[in-house]
Amino acid sequence: MKFFVDTADIKEIEELIPTGFVDGVTTNPSLIAKNGDDMAKTIKAICSPGEMIAVEFRYQEKLMLQEGEYLASLAKNVAVKVPLTPNGLKTCKILREKNIMVNVTLCFTAASMTCCVDLIEATSTSVSK
Repeated sequence: MKFFVDTADIKEIEELIPTGFVDGVTTNPSLIAKNGDDMAKTIKAICSPGEMIAVEFRYQEKLMLQEGEYLASLAKNVAVKVPLTPNGLKTCKILREKNIMVNVTLCFTAASMTCCVDLIEATSTSVSK
């Protein structure tokens, strides 16, 4: 099991990483905006201490794919988060074919996870609630 802190606050991350209990950071555009920071600059800064997951929540497949590729280009340890939706799973498959790490998220029920488990296991790097 890995533990990811959900924040975009660089100072908070710098305090938590040395504890040894944090494997990485998950964040999203809302958390970054709340800090008033530039998204690309923040993601690059967060990526330096550990594994990073940048969230992508566009629901149109083409936009999701474009932003996912952009986010992955910011650092080698960015995993792109996509929602457990038909378009999210299509995007997941394409990104994985391009060797981009992907996290499938918004899996709120065992039923939704069970319905998609084969596809998720075949295409994603990780899954989160």
